[in-house]
Amino acid sequence: MSGKFRKATIFCISALVIGVAAMAVAVGLTIRADSAVKRNSELMSRLAFEDARENMNKATSALKEAMDIGEGSDQEARRTELLADAIYGISGTRAALMQAGLGDLSNDLFGLLNFCTQTIRASLAGKEGADLSGLINMTEELSSALSEDSPLNALRRIAEDKRDMIHGGNAVEDEFDRGFASFNTAPELTADALRAKAESYVGGNAVLKQAGGSSFPPTLVLCGENLYVSVSSARGELLELYFDRPPGKIKLDERECAAIAFDFLHRAGIPASIPPVSSARADDLCGAYFFRLSEKAGAFDIGVRWDTGRVCYFNSFDYYK
Repeated sequence: MSGKFRKATIFCISALVIGVAAMAVAVGLTIRADSAVKRNSELMSRLAFEDARENMNKATSALKEAMDIGEGSDQEARRTELLADAIYGISGTRAALMQAGLGDLSNDLFGLLNFCTQTIRASLAGKEGADLSGLINMTEELSSALSEDSPLNALRRIAEDKRDMIHGGNAVEDEFDRGFASFNTAPELTADALRAKAESYVGGNAVLKQAGGSSFPPTLVLCGENLYVSVSSARGELLELYFDRPPGKIKLDERECAAIAFDFLHRAGIPASIPPVSSARADDLCGAYFFRLSEKAGAFDIGVRWDTGRVCYFNSFDYYK
């Protein structure tokens, strides 16, 4: 073998060895990267379940205190506030679970959360048969499932056990639902236009996924990171909005937050004639001021963060009902 040929052969073999080594390193890096992605996904899912559990615990605590007060007492305003807090907690649970990777369980589980919210709204409306005691048992069961090592399996068992209730309707929900006479259930917007309108309520930078909505009133539901928005399927009226972030430093007072709330309502056209504020309160846990606006036709609630001025909560079901 000539010197030149031997050098060329050595060079080729060396290049091959280096190439194989580089490939091995690349494969190793890819495996480690895939493993890191998997670990990160598992961590995000675990944190989402923890966040959902915390929100469900808040809802349960509010329901228990409201139950202790009872209907028709001299603390009716406090009871209404607590039931609104419970709805807020359930909305937070729903938003958190969107980040947990529920898969085919999402429709049943969100249907169950919708049932919880409907029962609370029925109680707020004074409907007979709104079983808050049974609802507390359910929220405690959900909190317990969210605390297990395999929360997804535990939630699946609950959803399967409650499936007839979730999809079969109930007297309280049916009676409550009939109140949405002002809703036109015939679609007036295309699917793209409806989604764009829903996204307009939360800003253009949010990454949102569609989730299961309610059958009546028909709704489109979008969820993102700590974010939940529900609009009517026909015209895109905003029904619910929930945005959760840790509370920040107080930069805005109640008057400034109220002005932001009214500006949001005017820009969104909800409703055409805005009723007066009937109550206002500061919430240290959420870092926001919450306002209840009511008139004979109904009421709705809106929350504005005191650090950023962002609308973090909105619920108009009672108004449209």
